[in-house]
Amino acid sequence: MREARQKRIMDATARFEGMIIALLDKMPRINDQIEQLAHSRLVILQPQIRQAFDDFRKSQAPPPPAASPAAAPAAAPAPAATSPASAASKPSTSSPK
Repeated sequence: MREARQKRIMDATARFEGMIIALLDKMPRINDQIEQLAHSRLVILQPQIRQAFDDFRKSQAPPPPAASPAAAPAAAPAPAATSPASAASKPSTSSPK
């Protein structure tokens, strides 16, 4: 029974090795076909890809500087300085008595 199991394993291994060798033999042709298919698809899609890339690049660009601002609104008037008359009406704390 053990010998039968080993024989089945050896047969399966040989079949697997045969499939691997066949696949490796076909890989260059498969790779060439994949490359031709990908190239034909990319040629068709290239304008759309380029447009999408340009749109993305433009969306990431900083906005253009704003035009010179119109005349700024008038600033609020500065607070009135104390006049000498109002200063005279207040008693001075620095003058001696």
